[in-house]
Amino acid sequence: MRNLLRNTGVVLLVAWASASNASPGEGGAIAFRFGICLGEVSQPFSVDQRLGACNAAIESKEYTGHELADLYLNRSSILNEKGEAAAAQSDVAEALKAWPSIVEAVVARAESYIRQDKYDLALADLEKAADNSPNAYLVHFD
Repeated sequence: MRNLLRNTGVVLLVAWASASNASPGEGGAIAFRFGICLGEVSQPFSVDQRLGACNAAIESKEYTGHELADLYLNRSSILNEKGEAAAAQSDVAEALKAWPSIVEAVVARAESYIRQDKYDLALADLEKAADNSPNAYLVHFD
């Protein structure tokens, strides 16, 4: 079983390496990058690998609307993880352009404000999200 898991990990890593070097027109490689960016693959990837996958998927111009917003939001989370809150905020703005009604984007922007100790801006975003989407579980806070 251990060998099977090790071999599976090697296959995924090789597939990821191939995907990161693929041209944007190769749909399978782009879909794989999308999965890495969103964390939808079983093999753990480093923060930098996930960021690279997000960059490649966004730059491919293959995604629009909700899918593009998801890519930007995931890249925003990765950037926050790396301590790059300003860049994360920029990605949240892009996610909102791609899909204006996405509550997750407003909550992600609030998270990046919190990381910058801009609590008033974070609270304003969360209150706006709660007003616009009162049933969204992401916006309920005490």
